[in-house]
Parts: sequence; C-alpha cells; structure tokens
Amino acid sequence: KAKVYYNDDILINFNNETLNIFQKKLNGRVLIQGGNLDKIKVRYTGLQDYSSMKVFGENNHKEYISGCLTFMDIDVNNLEIYFKNSSCEDAVNFLRVKGSIDLIDIENSLGDGLDIDFSEILIDKIYINNSSNDCIDLSSGKYSIKEAIVKNCGDKGLSIGEKSNGDVEELSIFSSKSGVASKDSSIANISNLLI
Repeated sequence: KAKVYYNDDILINFNNETLNIFQKKLNGRVLIQGGNLDKIKVRYTGLQDYSSMKVFGENNHKEYISGCLTFMDIDVNNLEIYFKNSSCEDAVNFLRVKGSIDLIDIENSLGDGLDIDFSEILIDKIYINNSSNDCIDLSSGKYSIKEAIVKNCGDKGLSIGEKSNGDVEELSIFSSKSGVASKDSSIANISNLLI
C-alpha cells in the first residue's frame, strides 16, 4: 500500500474511498509514495487567498518537494484528482509513476498546474484552469491523454520535453500565452487540436 506523508501545515482525512487534504499554511505539502493506489479520489483544497502569496513560497523541507501534492514511485489505477488553489511550483506532480488516471481537475495554480516526470501514464480526462505557468508539463516519459481542456495558462498550454513521447487524442487550449511546445527531442502526437 501507498504511504501518505504530510507536514504540520496539512490536515487530512479519509472517507468513503476519498482522501481529503486541506492546506492550513503556505508550506503545506503532501507526498504519496510507494505501493499502489486503486480507485481512490484525492481532493486537495489549498488556501483560499492563494493569489496574495509568493510563487513557490518559502520551502523549509529537507528534501525539496515541488508539488503541493506529489505522487512518487507508485503505481496508480483509476485515480481521480481534484485540486484547488496551489501556491507551489507545481500544483500536482507525478514522479516515477506508472498506471492510469481517470480524471485530473486543477483550478488556480501560481506555478504549473500539472507536472509529470519520468513516468508512464494513461490519462482519460484533464481539466485545468488558471495556471500562472504551464498548464501541463510532461518530461522524460511516455504519456497518453484522451482528452484535455486547459484555460488561462500563463505560459504553455501543453509542454512536452526531455525525450518524451506524448499522444493526445483531443486537446483544447484557451487563453494561453503559447499553445503547444515539443522540445528536447520529444514527440507530440496530437490527433485533434483546438487553440
């Protein structure tokens, strides 16, 4: 089974297959690591007044965790993630993760909305609104996305880099500085694209 690590700035409860996470202070971070997660919903609610915070905050952790919510070295199956109000470099970060995700829904991020590194993941649906940096940032892995709708991205709607392979069936990007960036010997296969 996966282990959940969190600091004193986080409040957590688990109810009816839903992991509810509440950020109490700026440095609140959660790391879910090892084992596997199957058919679990994760709901993360950041501080309401996230817009007045400094981007990335002041991090006092021994090991730097860039995501407010980080999944690391874990297998996932039919995961659902709902996230509101990120003051971190990444709202949600996946690192060395394999498996499938049904839904990722992210609202309000002062950095990247979704950042995935060194992973192999199939994602059914992604909805991201209002990220000050990239809405979706994929690096060093193999990624398959059925549908993604991203809005109000401060930098790129979708960034694929560091020798990644990204297959996207449906991608819609609204009100973003850039649409799609494929770089660092990466391949982006997008079947239907609306920018």
